[in-house]
Amino acid sequence: MCLLAGAFAVPALYVPGVTMVLVAFASTVAVALAARGARVDLEASVERIEEGEELTVRADVVGGARGCRGSLAVLSEGLPAPLGWRARSAEVRVRPLSRGRLSVGPAIARWADPFQICVREVASERRDLLVLPRVHAVPAHNLTRLLALPDLQPTHTDGIEFDGVRPQRPGAPASRIHWLTVARTGSPMERRFCEGTGPRALTLALDTRGAAGAEALEKAVRATASLCAALARAGGCSVLLPGRPRAETLGPGLEGWPRLHELLALVEGDEAPRWELAREAGGLVLIQARVPEAPPGVSVSCSVSPLPDQRTGVLFSVAGCSVQPGRRTRAVRAA
Repeated sequence: MCLLAGAFAVPALYVPGVTMVLVAFASTVAVALAARGARVDLEASVERIEEGEELTVRADVVGGARGCRGSLAVLSEGLPAPLGWRARSAEVRVRPLSRGRLSVGPAIARWADPFQICVREVASERRDLLVLPRVHAVPAHNLTRLLALPDLQPTHTDGIEFDGVRPQRPGAPASRIHWLTVARTGSPMERRFCEGTGPRALTLALDTRGAAGAEALEKAVRATASLCAALARAGGCSVLLPGRPRAETLGPGLEGWPRLHELLALVEGDEAPRWELAREAGGLVLIQARVPEAPPGVSVSCSVSPLPDQRTGVLFSVAGCSVQPGRRTRAVRAA
């Protein structure tokens, strides 16, 4: 308008032209001052949370000019809260519904003039949280039915216990060679034993191979967490997880439970536990995300799956999975 006013000698156009230039300049300066030196801090009420529980995510604007028009969005999919002279923070409640790592944020503070001529945004860093699988309560009478299975009764060792495998030492007897490991790796390996007395704890094994779907896998992981917590309170157990080199141990006082809960939250893929460790268990509870099927050479005392075997009765259900006696237990009952 200023150019037109000068080109065609129309002084009246100078007034709106200069006004618009001043408005644009004032908007740019005001928004730039509002965002200058500002930062956004994002905080979560907890670092670890179970599926379905609620946590609070809070964002705070630090620095910058107060009293300027703006908005603060804690989550990208949430509604922004207004920023003003006193309003410098906002919070939202989040309820994660799936386990695993959860990335929250970034929170974004946005300043703009009423005409949207100038816009400035400041983003926070993301926060990583760990969502743990939900633990379902196992009633005492169901746990009693499980532990009453003949093949899950505690067995006592004769002074030594199997403690994994190790490279074969010169002069070691051939009876100690672990032929399955030798066949798989090609390296001479032998069984390692340690002194042990007392009852041998039963073992739970989670097999994620051939899962019938994502929901079936989630149910199997929740059932594993629920049974582990219940059996630990009942005296302890050992747990074999996919891809882990050795068993995780849970004590009667839930010793080792936080670590195991975190490992269950990160279970992925199509892997099996180390079956050579399962073969040494006194009683094995096998959890699968498909129709129950015992691996070759492994004796299963009890099967847990979201897809039960229709030929076998169901003891009870936990986390959407059916608990059924395995072939080994049925053979003991028949005998």
